[in-house]
Amino acid sequence: MKPANVSTAIQYARDIVSDAIPACEQMRNAAAKFLRELEQAPDGYTFSRQHAAQALGFIQHLTHTKGHIAGQQFYLEPWQAFIVVNIFGWVDSDRMRRFSKVYLAVPRKNGKSTLAAAIMLYLLIADNEPAAECYTAATKMDQAKIIFDEAYRMAQDSPVIGSELKYANSDRVKYIKYNRNELRPLVSEDKTLDGLNPHAVAIDEYHAHRNDNLFNGLLTGMGARRQPLMCSVTTAGFDRNSPAKKYQGYCEKVLNGSVEDPNTFAAIYTIDAGDDWMNPATWQK
Repeated sequence: MKPANVSTAIQYARDIVSDAIPACEQMRNAAAKFLRELEQAPDGYTFSRQHAAQALGFIQHLTHTKGHIAGQQFYLEPWQAFIVVNIFGWVDSDRMRRFSKVYLAVPRKNGKSTLAAAIMLYLLIADNEPAAECYTAATKMDQAKIIFDEAYRMAQDSPVIGSELKYANSDRVKYIKYNRNELRPLVSEDKTLDGLNPHAVAIDEYHAHRNDNLFNGLLTGMGARRQPLMCSVTTAGFDRNSPAKKYQGYCEKVLNGSVEDPNTFAAIYTIDAGDDWMNPATWQK
């Protein structure tokens, strides 16, 4: 497998639009929107191959840390490259990132936590944000630790950044530090939530959240940052009244154009209404 590049992401979008790759309605909308905006960028924004390529390069210097592929380079699959290129490729006139909110809905066992961990390491180390506060957040510490622990292992295994960082991963203290920047796990019961000034947050398994207190508290705290990123990653879940389901409905409207929101990016992998979920032919969607 070769490392992905910006062209990988663009070709992936073209393959979805042309039906060369089976995809659900939401991803067809996401791909079409991306290609359309490459032709005519939204007011105030441009697509920077340099910014996208830098993020791709950083992420793909990392290695897998689990199972039979442990130690192998984390070369992104086309769908993962599509997400990274969208998040980091779009910038404003000050070269600051366009997207401040990202929603990723991906079925289980497709590497969403690994991708989120790599993105958080990039935001911690390579985003040029002074005293960056970065968090992996969830309702329970066991869940918040999943992305943090993956980032911890990836960082320690890196011959490039491993020795530049400080680490702690005990029961009481958990962090990855780069100069004055810090990544640590966070739960909704944390009493210091109101005093945070987040630069980047990865909310894991958003579908499990009973309310939006954690999401809104962290989002409000981002107001002083130049280019903050709130990234919600989740599997589907079953509660149709959960905050995640409501937010997904909003993101679907952004993707189909019925809601104008230039600062939200979503990648929603599911099947379409009427598809037989037990038919393997639909699973690639």
